[in-house]
Amino acid sequence: MSEDKTTEERNAGKQQVSAGKTNQTFTKRNEDFMFRLKKELSASDVAVEKQNEALEETKLRLLAGQLNSETAKQIYGTRNRPCQVDR
Repeated sequence: MSEDKTTEERNAGKQQVSAGKTNQTFTKRNEDFMFRLKKELSASDVAVEKQNEALEETKLRLLAGQLNSETAKQIYGTRNRPCQVDR
């Protein structure tokens, strides 16, 4: 019976997810990545405006990456040096 479903019916749930991007949330690992990034940025001497800019850019990039099953590690690499933000 399930074999009779068309491709459109099977992919209906996936299409709804991409259409509802505004309600998309982080995976646990990406949420942890954002937590650690916020913590590092707040400990740095970077201006608050630049911190917010960097966090917003990162948030959008991670959410877009999640749609393609990309992790923060794949997007940004491993963390082996302090975070750097253009001042």
